Amino acid sequence: MALTKELVDRLFEYREGKLYWKERISKSVKIGDHVGTIRGKTNTHKGYWATRINEVNAYNHLIVFLMHNDYIPEAIRFANSDTLDYRIENLIETSRSELIQKGKLRKDNTSGYKGVSFYKRTNKWIVYIGKDKIRTFVGTYDTKEEANQAYLKEERKLYGTNKEIPQC
Repeated sequence: MALTKELVDRLFEYREGKLYWKERISKSVKIGDHVGTIRGKTNTHKGYWATRINEVNAYNHLIVFLMHNDYIPEAIRFANSDTLDYRIENLIETSRSELIQKGKLRKDNTSGYKGVSFYKRTNKWIVYIGKDKIRTFVGTYDTKEEANQAYLKEERKLYGTNKEIPQC
């Protein structure tokens, strides 16, 4: 069963930045109770508020977005980076590609810069950038700082980001 505006409007009430049940759909649900439990929690991730509706997992932030916008976006990012804060003003529609691009550095990153890695064979720093599942080679550079400049320049072209390119 897909989430629809009609279904979420019937089942949930959104007030003061939280979701509450309007209808009793099972013995464990009481009208007026806060919706959901925290799912996906790990040592490094807080998780998300989620509930089950007719055997389907539904994230609270998607429900809230649907209630206010009449559709479910490709992806949502959280303005304050708190995945447990699903207030409508904290939800920003985005693409999966942009979500990955704005993410943190990988744990195994050794250059300290996104998209920059050292290529031992040539003894140079190489730059790759991705968008819409397409990974593009940007170039090779003598220093990781030059490589980072190239990455940031390409990022602005691809994503139109407002990041200022720092001068080394």
